[in-house]
Amino acid sequence: MKVVKNILGFIYAIYAMVMFLITMIMVVIPIWFISLLPEPKRAKALHKAFKIWMGTYMPLIFCPVFRKGKNNFKKNENYVVVINHNSLMDIPVSAPWIPCPSKTLGKIEMSKIPIFGIIYKTGALLIDRKSEASRRASYSKMEETLAMGINLCLYPEGTRNKTDKP
Repeated sequence: MKVVKNILGFIYAIYAMVMFLITMIMVVIPIWFISLLPEPKRAKALHKAFKIWMGTYMPLIFCPVFRKGKNNFKKNENYVVVINHNSLMDIPVSAPWIPCPSKTLGKIEMSKIPIFGIIYKTGALLIDRKSEASRRASYSKMEETLAMGINLCLYPEGTRNKTDKP
């Protein structure tokens, strides 16, 4: 039985990846146009695009998304939303469903992935984790984002510090 489960799981994973690639290809051109907009218009348009994309993708892979706590968000207020980040599914399940437009603090390496990088750069504040200057500059980027009325979405478990230094 375990072998059958593993085979079915593998088939499902391939199916989910194919569906992600197909839906990503469908949204990359509109998102590229959105990337040309100035902030905060870009964040607002991107939020709508992500909701449409993930609102299509998640049912295609038979993954229901249940949302609760929307009533905790007040209109015209800024939030820093902190979400556990344990798998690749955390972001598509969470970020598009935050009730207001947001930017994610994200590692610059992800922006180098072909096609996906265009989408990633449009919705993220990029940080080169190897560069102290980039890490320091991320604070200013986050402050600027909040000052524009755009929320921050942070996934702190993306990388863990394994040293005794902050």
